[in-house]
Amino acid sequence: MLTYLYQHTPSLTVIDPRGLPARTIAYHRRDVEEDIAAHVHRQVFNAMGHLSQQWDPRLLELSEIAVGVQPNQTTLHSLSGQVLQSESVDAGWRVTCYDAAGLLCDSWDGREIHRRYHYDERMRPVSVFEHALEQCVERFTYAGSDEEDARNNRSGRLIRHDDQAGSLWYEHYGLLTQPLTETRRFCKSLTPPNWPASEADLQDKTYTTHWRHDALGAVVERTDALGHVQRFEVNIAGQPFACRLDGVALLKSTTYNAFGQVEIERAGNDVLSTACYSPVDGRLCRLNAEKAGGKMLQDLNYQYDPVGNIERIEDLAQPVQWFAQQRIQALSTYTYDSLYQLTNATGRESASQIIGPGLPWLEIFGAVDDSRWRNYSQTYTYDSGGNLTRLKHEAGAGNVYAREMVVDECSNRSIFKDDSPIEFDKAFDANGNGQALTPGQLMKWDSRNQLCQVTQVQRDEPDGQDDDVETYVYDGSGQRVRKVRRAKTRGGEQVSEVLYLPGLEIRTRTSGETMHTVVAQAGRNDVRLLHWEDGLRKGIDNDQLRYSLSDHLGSSALELDQNAELVCQESYYPYGGTAWWAAKSASEAKYKTVRYSGKERDATGLYYYGFRYYAPWLQRWINPDPAGDIDGLNLYRMVRNNPVSLQDENGFSPDVDILEKFESPGAFYERTGREFLYRAIRTMESEKLHPETGDKGKLPPDGDAFPELKDKHLERAAKYRSMKTWEGGDIVSTGPELKRLPLQHVSGDNQQSQYISTGTRGAAAYNTVYNWNSKGVGKERRKRPEKDWDPIIKIDVKKLDSGTKIYDMQQEGLKDRDRSDIGQLAEADAEVLISNKINASAIVSVFTNSADYNKFLEEYFPPAKSDGAAASPLVNKIKRSERGGSRRTVSESVADAPVEVFKKRAPIKPQSFRKRRLSS
Repeated sequence: MLTYLYQHTPSLTVIDPRGLPARTIAYHRRDVEEDIAAHVHRQVFNAMGHLSQQWDPRLLELSEIAVGVQPNQTTLHSLSGQVLQSESVDAGWRVTCYDAAGLLCDSWDGREIHRRYHYDERMRPVSVFEHALEQCVERFTYAGSDEEDARNNRSGRLIRHDDQAGSLWYEHYGLLTQPLTETRRFCKSLTPPNWPASEADLQDKTYTTHWRHDALGAVVERTDALGHVQRFEVNIAGQPFACRLDGVALLKSTTYNAFGQVEIERAGNDVLSTACYSPVDGRLCRLNAEKAGGKMLQDLNYQYDPVGNIERIEDLAQPVQWFAQQRIQALSTYTYDSLYQLTNATGRESASQIIGPGLPWLEIFGAVDDSRWRNYSQTYTYDSGGNLTRLKHEAGAGNVYAREMVVDECSNRSIFKDDSPIEFDKAFDANGNGQALTPGQLMKWDSRNQLCQVTQVQRDEPDGQDDDVETYVYDGSGQRVRKVRRAKTRGGEQVSEVLYLPGLEIRTRTSGETMHTVVAQAGRNDVRLLHWEDGLRKGIDNDQLRYSLSDHLGSSALELDQNAELVCQESYYPYGGTAWWAAKSASEAKYKTVRYSGKERDATGLYYYGFRYYAPWLQRWINPDPAGDIDGLNLYRMVRNNPVSLQDENGFSPDVDILEKFESPGAFYERTGREFLYRAIRTMESEKLHPETGDKGKLPPDGDAFPELKDKHLERAAKYRSMKTWEGGDIVSTGPELKRLPLQHVSGDNQQSQYISTGTRGAAAYNTVYNWNSKGVGKERRKRPEKDWDPIIKIDVKKLDSGTKIYDMQQEGLKDRDRSDIGQLAEADAEVLISNKINASAIVSVFTNSADYNKFLEEYFPPAKSDGAAASPLVNKIKRSERGGSRRTVSESVADAPVEVFKKRAPIKPQSFRKRRLSS
């Protein structure tokens, strides 16, 4: 019977003879009672080693029973490795052509958009044409080499960039090539321009931003287009320390710990934010904020599972409430499946919660009606392709509903399940862009697959002039720089516009309101200065500062004014929808624009992430990833279905800083600057003797890392003479996720036949090194897989008992000599280390009695002959000076078994032995 959800769920990679990953296998289970399902990803490489086909588990399984199923991604490369054609079941097809210099010159996509790039003689881009090659949508102008250009340090540099939003001028450059000034002019029209004919369409108004840098190129001062000056200070280590806006302190001081993590911040309104980290693994365990008088505003406490998924968040600063025999507190819990996808979440929500893109009813501070709140529970179901197929929401008796999504059979495109006919060809265009936000709300996309218009309300006029629409305009880098919303009201047509400039937003309405929002980042506080030129509403202070206190994802949880008084408060569902929010007044709440994950929420209900829009009520992106398969083959999936522990900064892929805690520990330790060591030195002995040999030891437990090999392990174990088990936390010093990793060593009558078996409990997966003298290391056999799993573990020999001998023999570079490991090792080009820490990619043997150890030495390290020649090829390859002298006599006592160090200094030449995996 299984004890842990993650038991028997390793992650495996099958390597082909070229060392390329042909298969990756993950084992999925929602709870302990369910059967394990193998999710197999397939990769196909061409003769040059370029990735040509990719299949996710869902389509791969479908291809085995159906004809004509296409791979998720098909790629055609040139001989130089450049991508010429790609076809995605989600994003459609794309063809690209390059010139002799390797520069992109033409591209086509599934929407029949042809784009051509022109370059000058110095191979600099000068223009981009689209729409039947008659419309110049981008133009680049470079400085010459005259005296004025040299004086402004811009000789040969870009001085003008005409894009879809208007024109950008760069007049001055710094010594490190960074622009010192930037001037923007917007087009009058919202339609795509055609340069140079669109020169006459430019507005007269210009917006110029200035920067100052230090000697290392870091920004120390920024003056926005309206003259607001923001200054940045750093400490002696070059870390951000303080920030001022027009002389007013936004961030007064910052304190870091020894690992570069922020511990204390004092904001300009004297709110003190404190972050506490676990001394064991460095994860954030507490985040609080208190006013100058000591009143606690926020007190978030975090709990994690062993691999870094957040299991519990509780805000102890919020009061407990009671209603309908429910204890309602600011507590959220989370449960995951074996692939770390969120499967269940609990928390509290507003009793007026609605389904869809809208916000729940706003609560006003000071109300005493406890019926405003209720507890909720959400359950999520996914298919093998990572698509959310069902969400069940429960909030007490009579408040239960389920939302289901229908996924296209041959892609990851999905829509809501309802009574209307399902037509995926109409719901998505050829490039996978959604065509309707909700029924009746149409979406339009520009030639670069960027959302350019959403129709929120459709009216009867055929030309659409009476529709309520929101239009978006982007610059040449793909960032949104303009938003215009047109809506019909009783008083006529109302138009609101937002211009996005560096550190500044200019918001205007035809009703007469003009507001300037100065945007600053002051530590964990996103600070905004709201200044009204015209149309200041009654009851709102002009030039007010709003400090946004965020959680670990950057979501705005609290908004405070310059006096640290609460303006607005908000809480979110795991996938970003607003569970409840409250404010001092409805007029104050109207000007909150930044919400979930620190992103702006539009009137459509969509969150703008920089390169894509996210629909929180759909729990997915509304168009495929513009970066391709950078985050997997499902191009619509949000942060790998783990929205509580992962954050996406720009719409491409999750922030790996959190992810690396459980998927690539080494990168996380490199970031934090430390390696975590474990306590508790303990060797676990068996309470009974081996039934056949009489030696002490433990049989492999019921449930190994590889279920399909369990019976074979148990059958072989009866023949072994000695066994020993250690708890991974005692000797393993790699990462938090391996702390509970059990290691079993078994040594048999044949001292050359050794293996180490490691159980994973879902943290990682490791293979069994079956035969010390194997004749097929890394090769497949029909009866038993022989590919070696790369052990990403480090074992501290000093923490083992003195009767244990550990050998570490690197797999990289081993040659097939005499068809044995030791024979290959003798001619290896890899460095061989037997040290106090076993590295990754190693073959390991542990001796637990001196008899086995002596037999090993006698066979492979015989005493030197009288002429000084060694009888073993291994001894010939390793100098005696590197072994520390002649071989020492080994006592028959286990306690006297020595630990020696052998080194062969030769360059490592990685071959096909790198990262060996177990085949399926």
